[in-house]
Amino acid sequence: MVINRLRRAQQRHRPSGLRIALPDKELAGAEQRLRSSADHESAAWVDASLRTLAAACRSQNRRAPRVVAVRVLEHATELVLGPSADPNPVAPFERGGSKQSWFLPRRPGLIDEANADPWVAGMDVMSPGLVTLGRGPQGLLLVDVEQAGSVALTGEDADDVLRAMAIELATSSWSEQVNVVLVGMERVSHSRHSSDPTLDVLDRVREAADLVEVLPELRHVTTERALMLDAVGLDRTSDARLAMSGDGWDLTVVFCSSRAVAANRNAITELVSLAGDGAHGLATVCAGSIADANWLLETGNGPVTFRLAGVSDATVWPQTLNDDAGEQIAKIVDVAMQLDGVDMMTPPYDEIETRPASSDLVDDDQPAAIEILVLGPVEVVGAARPFTRAWSLELVVYLAMHPGGATSDQWATHLWPNRQMAQASLHSTASAARRALGSTATGEDHLPRSHGRLALGPGVATDWD
Repeated sequence: MVINRLRRAQQRHRPSGLRIALPDKELAGAEQRLRSSADHESAAWVDASLRTLAAACRSQNRRAPRVVAVRVLEHATELVLGPSADPNPVAPFERGGSKQSWFLPRRPGLIDEANADPWVAGMDVMSPGLVTLGRGPQGLLLVDVEQAGSVALTGEDADDVLRAMAIELATSSWSEQVNVVLVGMERVSHSRHSSDPTLDVLDRVREAADLVEVLPELRHVTTERALMLDAVGLDRTSDARLAMSGDGWDLTVVFCSSRAVAANRNAITELVSLAGDGAHGLATVCAGSIADANWLLETGNGPVTFRLAGVSDATVWPQTLNDDAGEQIAKIVDVAMQLDGVDMMTPPYDEIETRPASSDLVDDDQPAAIEILVLGPVEVVGAARPFTRAWSLELVVYLAMHPGGATSDQWATHLWPNRQMAQASLHSTASAARRALGSTATGEDHLPRSHGRLALGPGVATDWD
């Protein structure tokens, strides 16, 4: 998730003695709602399926099919193909119920295998424009806006569906090669301030007040892409992305709000013409009635039926995101991008009740004898001798993160989750850790001996504390 990545960067850059910036109470609640509704499992399956398809087609010298949609089913990922697709699937995909669909069964370990295989993990995704439309009776339905070229959304929820699609493309793991252009989504509420962050805090996003200001760039994109494709003898950017990889085959998706559509019909007509069928690396999604759009979708309160030429109808409950939610996401990301750090009295830290940590048990005038650094490269400052056994250092860090201590079974299971260690190995690991930490001036071990349970002594603290 984007927020997780940014928070890791905050931790790495956090100056000593300061804390990372966190959202206030209202934004924290919004973030909790976003996290609780996120479907990480489905996203992982889609990502693994797309990379597996790209790797399989290239390794077996097969022409990749045009994937117009993906259904995330309970036991498989279904790829819905264009009308002219080869009905014979490439292994490990299987033939679906229709000649226009391939299935990848959800077998245990597939995601781990895809992530562990450098060939698969390093493969450019063929369908970076794949985005969630909504959830149907069988699961999520995602559509590839690149294969459509142009999509028109009509109905009262059109802007909310459009906003949800745009933010997903700006954050999804398989859309790294997508440039998102938001047109006409500027705020209209007088309660908001011009200094508030907007969605262009997301690194794939660019905002424009009017379509006219970005049309020259979009003309250049399609002209340049046509010349590049002609030079390599291919017809579509998606084909080139699989055949030769490289960062020259990225996708630009322009999202036009209903205000932008109503304000400049002539520019919208040119945009749809430039996008064509998506062959030249440009696609557009517009909130409004567009007569020449290749795909049409009417939204409203409740399920809608999405029709693709040559593909069975799909009934879904659309994924929506209103303007307030979009503003909150922008603010959450903006806070997570702050690398300077804040002091302990900055909200929300001033309201956080912290539990006693090992450092709190040490007299203020007597600093901890040993400090375990975990925010960055792991290091033990003040130890009596170097740690010669990696597992002993692992044990000390584990105990530092569990101030209440842990039983032998607990820490052994966490250090060796897939192995049954002999008691002698556990004892020698604990003894090596005790020797490395040493003892206090009065002779008390920093890792006291105990029967069946270990905990660090009061003279050991961490930078996390």
